Amino acid sequence: MKISRPIRSNSELARRAERWAFWALPLMVVGIVVGILTTIWAVHRADRLAVASGQMDKPQPQLFIGGAQAGEDVKVYFGAPFDEKTLTVIQLPILIRNEGQKTTKGVELIVREPQLVAIENDFLKAEVETILPISVTTQRHFTKSARYVYVSLSLPDMHPGQGFMFSEPIKAFNSEIETHGTAVSKDAYPSLIR
Repeated sequence: MKISRPIRSNSELARRAERWAFWALPLMVVGIVVGILTTIWAVHRADRLAVASGQMDKPQPQLFIGGAQAGEDVKVYFGAPFDEKTLTVIQLPILIRNEGQKTTKGVELIVREPQLVAIENDFLKAEVETILPISVTTQRHFTKSARYVYVSLSLPDMHPGQGFMFSEPIKAFNSEIETHGTAVSKDAYPSLIR
């Protein structure tokens, strides 16, 4: 059985080459398009399978301060009138809750406070409260560095929907400074300082 007949002349060879050249380019383009579409379908199918099996689930720890959700860098300011020479301890309620579908592991919360308002571990035994029971309680670590204090808590694993709540104590007092006197500017104009 012969598939093709023998070539008898150069003109016949040229005609066959033209026919194959005409069909070769469209067939190559169709092959590339089919390959791309097959790859896209396979990736999409693998993603759907991973989502359905739970492989794409992630833990999502969320930070709440005083009941409001906080971002990554949070600054808290308190302002209230205090009597002179009085000291008040304010409890800053902090909650971390796992709102994802996987268990959160290895979370460490670090709170930076000015050294002036921080309360050391020697004077405080932190009360730990949890929303759901956690088998391992955390310890409050206290480190001084220049003008700031770093309070850190290494949290235990939190399952989806589980949270950890604690109150960070802060000293508050009347920090208003009053001085009376006069000062002279560089232009020799006296000014009153209050």
